[in-house]
Amino acid sequence: MPLKIHVTFPHIPCKDLDLKLNSQYITRSDFDPRSGETRVGYRRPNAVELKKIGLPNNHRDGCTIRTTLRVPIVSGHVTVTLTKEAWGRALNHLMLRSQLSEGERARDTHRNDFNVTHYIHSIQFGKRFSKAAAHPLEDRKHVIENNMGGIALENVQVKLVPTIVRGWFTSAKTYSMSVVAHAVQPETMVEQGVAMLPGLAMSYDLTPLAVPVRGRERKYHCLPEFASEHRRRSFCNSRSPDWMSRPL
Repeated sequence: MPLKIHVTFPHIPCKDLDLKLNSQYITRSDFDPRSGETRVGYRRPNAVELKKIGLPNNHRDGCTIRTTLRVPIVSGHVTVTLTKEAWGRALNHLMLRSQLSEGERARDTHRNDFNVTHYIHSIQFGKRFSKAAAHPLEDRKHVIENNMGGIALENVQVKLVPTIVRGWFTSAKTYSMSVVAHAVQPETMVEQGVAMLPGLAMSYDLTPLAVPVRGRERKYHCLPEFASEHRRRSFCNSRSPDWMSRPL
C-alpha cells in the first residue's frame, strides 16, 4: 500500500535527518521502480509550511521531507530522526548546557540547534478516507519544550483498520486509523544509547478484518476492532451513528 509522508522540522537542517522504513535507510537516491521518480525529497520549508508552523517567511532553518513509499500490508515502523552524527553533537551540547546557569541557558544562541519540534502536514496510508470527520495525522504540530533544548522523541502508535467504502456502483479500499502518542525525554534516550534517537517514530499495525462502510454515510464514529479471541472492542475518532459491520 502507498504511505505518503509530509513532515517539517523547522530547526533541523536536512543533512542532520535520517528517514528509515523498518530500520532501513531511505535516501534521496532511492527510486520508485514503477514511476522511475525519486521517492523522497528533502528541502527547506516553503512559505506555506512556515505559516502553518507559525514562523516568518524569512526563517532560514529547517527541513521538509515529502515522500511516497510503498509498504507491505503488514505491521511496520517509520522514523524521521537525527542522524547518529547529529545525536553525538547533541549529546555534547547537552553536557555543556548542564554546566550553565538558568540565565546562561536562556541566552544560549545554540539552544534550538537540535530542537526536533515538528509539524506533520500529512501521513496517509492508502487512499485518503474522505468520509472521515477527523484525520489525526494531518496538520498536527508537536512542539517540544524542555530544559534540554527541545530534544525528545515523539512515539506515535497507529492502529489501521482496512475499510471498504461502498457506493451505488463502485467500492474503494482505504484505511481508518486511531492514534496514540507520547514523548520520550532525552534522559531516557541517553540511557538507551543509540537505540533511540530524537525526532519522530511511528509504528503501525493492521487489524485482520475489514470494515464495510456505505458511501451515503457522511461521518463515522466507532470502528470495530476484533481481538484474536473474537471479543469485540471499538475506538472512536469522530461523531456519527455506529455502523453495522461484518468481516469481509
